[in-house]
Amino acid sequence: MTGSFNLQDLDRYCTECGAVALDCSRLAATVAARVAFGLPYFWAGMRIERDRDQVRYVSRRRWPSPRGAGGYIAV
Repeated sequence: MTGSFNLQDLDRYCTECGAVALDCSRLAATVAARVAFGLPYFWAGMRIERDRDQVRYVSRRRWPSPRGAGGYIAV
């Protein structure tokens, strides 16, 4: 697969809940990771917003459920 895509590794930000979730902006990469390696990837609409000295990573899940779940991280 060529090109770039967004990948958000949420286990770094949610260590207290004990869950690992990987949101990915490319459907093909999501399906391949789930089928070939059993990884917990979720296809998500993602964007990066820059405002002066702050960067926000925004994610909204598309597949599999829970559809519409998401959040943002600002650094």
